[in-house]
Amino acid sequence: MKEKSANKSWEQLPDESDLAYQRFSVYLQLGAERSLDAVLQECNKSSTYRNQLARWSSKHSWVQRSGDYDRYLIAKALKHKEEILDRGMARLLGMMDKALDELEAVLDMDNILRVGDGATTVVNQKLKAIDIVLNRIGLVEQKELPDIDKDITINEYVQNIYNQMRLHKRSEGVHDKAG
Repeated sequence: MKEKSANKSWEQLPDESDLAYQRFSVYLQLGAERSLDAVLQECNKSSTYRNQLARWSSKHSWVQRSGDYDRYLIAKALKHKEEILDRGMARLLGMMDKALDELEAVLDMDNILRVGDGATTVVNQKLKAIDIVLNRIGLVEQKELPDIDKDITINEYVQNIYNQMRLHKRSEGVHDKAG
């Protein structure tokens, strides 16, 4: 027999026989379908054996111990989900940093030109370069370039993309927390 762990009450108790613990283990693994009758069925025992299970259940606090186990599993699953979300967020932030670094390099080419100044070709080249950067790192695929007849700077275009990425990131975070 094992000594009872301070925070793992579902482990075998010092005064619990191996057979009683084996039946408790069956009870424990039944999860939401947990009942003494379900243990009888799992162990292929007759209904007269139910009295023995009831004695063990009462003496060894099966309901309390199984509740402890359920709470442990839930906490473990939530911690695992948090770790996955943290890794995903770190990866996303890294991708965004990389995108912004590359976009800054594109902007440094000549970021004060406006379409109205007759710089349509340069602006289009910059916008295409921005799309290539975003597509390469898999963050955002721009479905269409802005209307070049509008008075827009490259900085304004990139700021718009960045704001879209932040909104997308924020909406994913809300969705993950709700899910």
